[in-house]
Amino acid sequence: MLEEYRPGIFGYRFKLLAKRFKIKTGHKLIMRWYCQWDGTIGSLNKKSKGFRACTMTRQEVKYYILEFIEFMHNEHSPVNYKMIQAHIESILKRKIPIRTIRRYGKECDMKWKKPLE
Repeated sequence: MLEEYRPGIFGYRFKLLAKRFKIKTGHKLIMRWYCQWDGTIGSLNKKSKGFRACTMTRQEVKYYILEFIEFMHNEHSPVNYKMIQAHIESILKRKIPIRTIRRYGKECDMKWKKPLE
């Protein structure tokens, strides 16, 4: 099917190829295949997209985030992301984005509460 595509020739465009070969998802799928295709069938196989690199290990998350929050809770002090970030940066001597801290908190099922005013 991809070999039949001829740019600029009527009847051999992506939309008409999708109609001829009865591809339900349409011409966008054939366009994606064509961009990925290098003439071999192997080029159309799915490739790994990689993964997100871990900034902190599970032990570091437990020790530096969860235990810090528990310690602050025991002292009846409110905790926010900036406090946790400052705590981590002072100990580990590296910058951790607040968004990463939020993601680790979500993975650990932490419940964030707004402080009472």
